[in-house]
Amino acid sequence: MPRSTPSSRAARARSISPGSPAPTGSTLFGTVLASGLDSRVNDRANRMRWPRGSSRYNIALLIEFLTLRGLPFALELEKADGTVTRLDQDLVLVAIGNGPSYGGGIPICPDADLADGLLEVTVVHPAGRLHLLRLLPRVYRGTHTALDEVSTYRVRSIRLDSPA
Repeated sequence: MPRSTPSSRAARARSISPGSPAPTGSTLFGTVLASGLDSRVNDRANRMRWPRGSSRYNIALLIEFLTLRGLPFALELEKADGTVTRLDQDLVLVAIGNGPSYGGGIPICPDADLADGLLEVTVVHPAGRLHLLRLLPRVYRGTHTALDEVSTYRVRSIRLDSPA
């Protein structure tokens, strides 16, 4: 395998579009900001002492599915063309990505591009627990954005308000 040199690394380097969850811009995120179900699953997995490894996340996901419900969200989305869309409704999940994946490679925002200056917003609308659980494999393949329960937006900025 060829060794990576400073000049070859520089040739591959590219500018990325930072995401800023704080109004002041003082805190940046590098791939995906998670809220709703995925945030709850991550919080639960981080609190678990057993099991170790990736199965901890899968168990946390199944536990969270037992109490899954839509949570109130208010979103203000400034699209690339400058138009603003507002959503004020119960949602299961909102993921905001300047990169396509999180959690070891789950492509939650599959069309996000680190260098285009835009964020991709993936929104999952409430549906039955078992129905959403059956759709989960599509999230791991990145094909979930074609589902009726999922909406996506390409935005310059987003304002999110939710207890999630």
